[in-house]
Amino acid sequence: PVLRELAVGETLAGHVLRVSNSAAMSRGIPVESLQVAISRLGMTKVAEIALAITCQSRVFKVAGHDAEVRDVFRHSLAAATFASEIARQIRRNVDDAFVIGLLHDVGRTVAIQGLDDLAKEAKTEINRTDFADLVLAVHAEFGAATVGCWGLSDRVQSVIKHHELDTAPAGVDPVLHAIVRLADALAHWVMERPLDDGSEFQMHGALDALNIYPDDVAKLLQMRERIMA
Repeated sequence: PVLRELAVGETLAGHVLRVSNSAAMSRGIPVESLQVAISRLGMTKVAEIALAITCQSRVFKVAGHDAEVRDVFRHSLAAATFASEIARQIRRNVDDAFVIGLLHDVGRTVAIQGLDDLAKEAKTEINRTDFADLVLAVHAEFGAATVGCWGLSDRVQSVIKHHELDTAPAGVDPVLHAIVRLADALAHWVMERPLDDGSEFQMHGALDALNIYPDDVAKLLQMRERIMA
């Protein structure tokens, strides 16, 4: 019911219709009705769109860093989509995977805003390389603290906090951690290496924890065009 109420909003309605008519979702018949679009996509997908729109407009937004934050959002959305598919393959909770995939790098935005505020208060400029290094160094910790303030579970916080590590430390859900690790790497591949065939993912370190096979990895790689669309 909440999503149906949200769906009357002009912004969400427009995005739902656009996604429904996108190359990834279209069945060759244009959709002009919101009701038909929701039927085509399903309420789970509409919920994902609503969350993505909220994050894009309220979280992934830092004045003066538009291009950089937009890239972080695009990467995060790609990771969320991959995470959902990985979770579906191994029969884990798809909603959890989507949320963590979307928010795994939210600390980058928080760090960018914080460092920008500090620089303005100090009336100085931070070297671009130093700025990027600082964001990278603190983003996982900042991300975990941020989602903690939003009331997300300790399990989600711990995965976000340690998502840069190759293996999950004690106390961190190893499967959810592996989902995000693989989804993160696949998102970087899609967004940054258009000529790479992705063959290295057949040997990715997360595969053992996920217990998925070469055919499953091939299906993930075949999502490239859909992710870009």
